[in-house]
Order: sequence, then C-alpha cells, then structure tokens
Amino acid sequence: MITNDRFGTVAGFSSTFRFLLIIAFTFVVAMELEAQESKTISLQAQQIRISEALSQLEGLTGYKFFYEAGVVDPAMKLDISLENAPLDKALNQICSTLSLAWEIQDRFIILRRKASPSAQIQPVMLKGRIVDESGAPLPGATIYIKGTNTGTTSDLNGQFELSVPAEGATVVFRFVGMKEQEVFVKDQQSIEIVMTTEVIGLDEVISIGYGVQKKRDLTGAVSVVNVDEMRKLKVTGIGEALQGQLSGVSVITSGDPGSMAEVRVRGIGSFSNVGPLYVIDGLILNDANHINVSDIESIQVLKDASSAAIYGARGANGVI
Repeated sequence: MITNDRFGTVAGFSSTFRFLLIIAFTFVVAMELEAQESKTISLQAQQIRISEALSQLEGLTGYKFFYEAGVVDPAMKLDISLENAPLDKALNQICSTLSLAWEIQDRFIILRRKASPSAQIQPVMLKGRIVDESGAPLPGATIYIKGTNTGTTSDLNGQFELSVPAEGATVVFRFVGMKEQEVFVKDQQSIEIVMTTEVIGLDEVISIGYGVQKKRDLTGAVSVVNVDEMRKLKVTGIGEALQGQLSGVSVITSGDPGSMAEVRVRGIGSFSNVGPLYVIDGLILNDANHINVSDIESIQVLKDASSAAIYGARGANGVI
C-alpha cells in the first residue's frame, strides 16, 4: 500500500473512487430508462398510415421501430387517440389493432406477429348403444379406439360412453360370440351398433388320420390353418406358412439362404426325429418343404396323442 502525508492511502482511495463511479453510472442509466418508460405520449390522428404513425412515435419516444418485411402493411390506415398515455399503453392500443406483439430491446421496439394460439382440439364424447340382431342390449361388450389403450365396456343396457379424438378414430366393438366390428368415427356424438352372430364352422370336416369327424364332435387337440390367409403371406414353404398361425406350433429358421424351416408341435416328443409327421392325401412323408404352398387346399395339425394315435411312435411329435 502506498501512503503519504498529503493524500493518505492512494491505493485505497482509487478503489473506493472506482466503486462509487460504477454505482453512479448504474444509477444514471437506470434513471434514464425509467424516464423513458414513464414518458407519456399524446397523439390524435384519424385514418393515418401506419408508416407515418410509427414515424411520429419514433420522434415522440426516441425509440426506433424494427420489424420484418410483411409483418406491417405500411399503407394500412388506422385511428389513434392517445392523451398522456404511457408507452406500454400506447403500444398496446396500436398493436392490438394490427394483431401484433411488441417487445423493447435497448433502443428498439420490435414488432412481430402474434402467435395465434392453437385451438385446443377437444375430444368428442361418443355415446352409443350396442344391441344384437333382435334389438336386445349386449352388456359387457368391449369398445376401444384401435391402436390405443383407450376403451370402455357397455353397461347392462348396452350403453357406453367413449372419448374419441376430434380428428377421428377407428372404434372397435367386440362381444363374445359376435362378429367384431370396426367403425370410423369423426364429429359423431351418438351411434348404435348392431352386432351379428359369428358363425362357427361346427359342421366343418376335420381329417384325424383314421377318418374324418365334424368339428362339433371333435375332442382331440386339432388346429386348422386358414389357407386363404396363409396364401396372402407369399411364402415359399409350408414351414414358413405355419409360422405364427397356430398356438403350440413353432417354426425355427436359421436365416441361411435356401435353408428349410424346422417345425415343432408342442416341443420335442422323441429322441430321434424331432419334426412332425406329414400326411398328404393319406401318404406319409417326413418332409413337406418341397410342396408348393399354392397347391395346398387344407391343413390340419394333430397335436395330442389321441388325435395322432393311429400313426404310433411316428406321430409322437405331432402330425400335419
């Protein structure tokens, strides 16, 4: 620290003076900003062009207006009635007429388009009733929006309420023993669904190795492949055709080009041949991957011992 008898502590005086100077400068700036913000504006004009109105406001306030091209139409005219109005009130009056927003940054007043509040799309409350072909209500029917977890069930009178997006959605209706229905709903507040009985092929004939039986009389574990759906898959082998079609039937593929799919019916039931037995029009084959899928008329899979008993040990891993 430097001292002398005349000026005392020079270094200490310099630091104190610098601190006081900063405070004084901050105070002056704050006072100037406060004076600008508290400045009142008086302007009376009828059908004045916006460009001229903004120019006069620049002269009265000392601020410069800044806006992008297209935000303000300079040729547009408006009426202004300001009498000793604060700056913010004056800007609000002018900008509300023009649907603009304003913001002050330093010496500029920035004008921009108001962000139009996106109208919140309210869901539509769909009310309806589910009945059968005779008009009787179906209680406990499942109703849900397809592809979502939003759903409900019908009450004892078959009535329900479901919140559906305003832009529309596909509503699925399900009831045990009835055909599933899908209905696209949009801007609809009420609906009545008439569900029809699902026809089950109880008279369908199933081949069980030692003969045929009607489906209604069948007690063994037999699954039937929907051949029409299978053909839509555009597969090349019967193994690929069975993949994902039946419960208890798994298909294993190696992924190698030209490799054959391995079919397993309810796992592995023998030590030697783990694949199922293939029977085509009464002829027994060990492998059916070479068969053209387009030539297949029907496929039944015998899963349990009672169904495949006629084939003995060869049917231990199931019969197709």
